[in-house]
Amino acid sequence: RYGRELIINTAYYIGPEGKVGHYLGNKMNCGNCHLDAGTRPFALNYYSSHARYPQYRGRENKILTLADRVNNCIERPHNGTPMPLDCKEMVAIVSYMKWLANDVPVGHHVKGDEALTLQYPTRPADPTKGAMIYAQHCSSCHGQDGAGQFNADSSTYLYPPLWGKNSFQHGSSMHRVLKMARFVKANMPN
Repeated sequence: RYGRELIINTAYYIGPEGKVGHYLGNKMNCGNCHLDAGTRPFALNYYSSHARYPQYRGRENKILTLADRVNNCIERPHNGTPMPLDCKEMVAIVSYMKWLANDVPVGHHVKGDEALTLQYPTRPADPTKGAMIYAQHCSSCHGQDGAGQFNADSSTYLYPPLWGKNSFQHGSSMHRVLKMARFVKANMPN
């Protein structure tokens, strides 16, 4: 239960002003990418995460445990510093992921745990058209300037920023156009 709570309210617990630690460099929550506490299909869910780790990751050129992968997320999208692998919060997050993957055989996937497959156009992206679509469908939540919307006490975001130093950092999936496109197509508007 604590692991799920950490996914939903990450910034509250381990954000820059966190109640139990200061590991995140921004005030976003794990649930900003892993929707519905990591349970929504095609929304970077956790259903088979525990069943697929440890695994080799090409970016790091080594085998990572699931706890290592959680720290990757803390470092990249959240621009933070890794949590100790044996701290209560890490154990809770990994335990929650294990609970979600309880019936998934080792090394297997479940439908919807990977990104939605898209047929990409054969033309370049059109920033002008993108700006119009953003203004029409995205700015009401993420703001005209893409800076997101804070909750009432500014401890975290109701809607995360989409760019800038408080948003998804370089190297994160959501910072990559093709990966973000698949997420947006499957999940937005939320």
